[in-house]
Amino acid sequence: MRRLFPVTDPTPDVTDTDREWPLAELAALYAYPEPLPGAGVLRAN
Repeated sequence: MRRLFPVTDPTPDVTDTDREWPLAELAALYAYPEPLPGAGVLRAN
């Protein structure tokens, strides 16, 4: 089956799906990336 949205970032090979996610790791995953130089202030979700 094709993906509707292509995945651009590789995901780590973790086989244990029941692991605890540390708060710092979750914050890094959901954080906005640093803005590019010269980019506007508005960001889309």
